[in-house]
Amino acid sequence: MKNSVELDFPVGAYLAKVRDDAGLSQSQLAQAVTFSTATLSRIESGEKPASEDELTSMLNAIGTPKAEELREFLTQKWDQVARPTFDHPNRTALWQANLTLRQLDDLQCSFARLIFMKKNCGGLFCF
Repeated sequence: MKNSVELDFPVGAYLAKVRDDAGLSQSQLAQAVTFSTATLSRIESGEKPASEDELTSMLNAIGTPKAEELREFLTQKWDQVARPTFDHPNRTALWQANLTLRQLDDLQCSFARLIFMKKNCGGLFCF
């Protein structure tokens, strides 16, 4: 089994909300993923970190579009914009802004390398 997922946001609370929105009880989800209701309760409360395998199993068992959104949210690298909450009304737009800013950052780095090369080649581009 993979290591526990150490995240800086309340994944257990998000999982509970997605499970609840799907109309599943803790008992029903725990049965579907073959671990105890107590374990699921501890994961949802944040008392026990979930492994990647456990999260995958639970989200697969929930099987809703919202569960798929949470899976995607868990894998996103928020490196340009502060990670919003999962239920933030503008989360999708903020993710697009993060991606756009990342592209601009990459472009700026490429431009800086090009300028550096030009200065070190006597004004000519030498490759």
